[in-house]
Amino acid sequence: MTKFKFKLPLKVVAAIAFFWAGCNADSKHDKTTENAIEQPENSTENMIDQHKFGIPGELRRSDIDTSPILTQMQEAETGSSLSMDLFGDISIQARLIGKSRMVPGVFSYRYEIDEPESGILVISVNGDEMIAQIDLPASNRIFTILPVRETSRHIVVELDPSAMDVLEGGEPIFPADF
Repeated sequence: MTKFKFKLPLKVVAAIAFFWAGCNADSKHDKTTENAIEQPENSTENMIDQHKFGIPGELRRSDIDTSPILTQMQEAETGSSLSMDLFGDISIQARLIGKSRMVPGVFSYRYEIDEPESGILVISVNGDEMIAQIDLPASNRIFTILPVRETSRHIVVELDPSAMDVLEGGEPIFPADF
């Protein structure tokens, strides 16, 4: 039995389990794009758009190529670095601080973000699918990376922390000693 030094709050574990179980998402267009292409009423794209996550506080979303990220993580050891581009206007550099095997085939990686500012990156990987939470507290920004069910695509979503469904006075999503 492996003992973990790192413990996630129940809210975070529940959110990861919810997203990992599969949700509908689509990102044929970045929500920040003003000239989104309209789809015919009965198109597959329109049907998928009607079943979006509805994530509280979603500011924008876009496709993200996770293959370079997964490649960097394959042989990652504590202290190794990871580079990730988000939306083309944000790049992060992070250092691996811990990894663990959650259940057969599912691995969890915890990174400390060094650039563009101090923060935390938590990634769970199952084969070629991944979910991630990126927290940049100095600029009050949160990003999440999610798989698109029944495809090989992933999306990155920027969230507005002030609009998220968090109880006032509740325990923080990430503990202070994280």
